[in-house]
Amino acid sequence: PRPVIQRATTQDYVAIVGGLARYWGSVEAAPMHHPLLVREFGDLSLVIRDQHGVAAYLFGLFSPEGPAGYIHVVGVRQDRRRERLASELYVAFSDRAAGLGAFELRAITKPSNTRSRAFHAALGFDDELIRDYSGAGEDRVLFRKPIG
Repeated sequence: PRPVIQRATTQDYVAIVGGLARYWGSVEAAPMHHPLLVREFGDLSLVIRDQHGVAAYLFGLFSPEGPAGYIHVVGVRQDRRRERLASELYVAFSDRAAGLGAFELRAITKPSNTRSRAFHAALGFDDELIRDYSGAGEDRVLFRKPIG
């Protein structure tokens, strides 16, 4: 059966941030988890819950540039990996973003993040290296995929 995907709540946000190591193996990803992603852009912040809480989440935004649905961060609890939960979240996010008028999905990662690059390639995203995207010497890979 397909997982139930719901809008993230502030309670979900608190649980995710309080347990980042369960998703990421450490708390290094904490700066990517700003509360405004749920409080202000909550319609595009999604979760899959199970009996142990949030199994997977996606925090996204709608960008009028494009317009596009921007996927900011996705996490899957380590005990639920390899179940296609992130892919399911991407499909749900794509549907919601298209409903808002988005013509494409976008995401970024560091060039060294081979796991993210392989994941996005498998989902049909094109990628482009953008020099100095996040400041001098801070290159990023921009992923883009048409939708709608």
